Amino acid sequence: MKTDSQLYRVITASFAILAGVLDLFNGFALLPFGSLANEWVYVLTDFSILMLLVGLLGITRSELTAVGFLDWFLAFFGFAFITGPSALIGGVDAYSIGTSFIGLGFVLLSISLVQIEWIPQSFSLMLTLTVLVSVLGVEIDLMGYSVVLSNVILGLAFIELGLSILCRNCGYKREARYFTTHH
Repeated sequence: MKTDSQLYRVITASFAILAGVLDLFNGFALLPFGSLANEWVYVLTDFSILMLLVGLLGITRSELTAVGFLDWFLAFFGFAFITGPSALIGGVDAYSIGTSFIGLGFVLLSISLVQIEWIPQSFSLMLTLTVLVSVLGVEIDLMGYSVVLSNVILGLAFIELGLSILCRNCGYKREARYFTTHH
């Protein structure tokens, strides 16, 4: 059974790293926006993130609190909005609603995972920075640079998460880099 658990972690880590590499690829806009290849990269990125979320739930289910599960659900639920047809919900673009749910859910989930000492705090900080850059980019029109910057930060965060899961799978744990929840 332990071997199955290790394999599950390796698969989850692989999806995290793949999502990170694809986000970096998207960040540097190596393909023309709107091209068929570009759309497939986005589909693969979203699929990798969904599989990462499923994997995170699977490998942390025994330690994750009810609040942590709700955080996970927010992130997962957000994908329902971005994969559906383009629509306005209450006058707001469904894609914007979905990305808001995903961003908030991921930030809160990362805090929950830090609290149970499952991931390094730097992952949580990078996700928070990604959300802030995205929101500021919309508010102060950074001419597309916020998209590049947020994709690069998010890509690095996912790669770090994948490596962290792999290191944990090997028995390595960087305790000094985790938030402490009790004194």
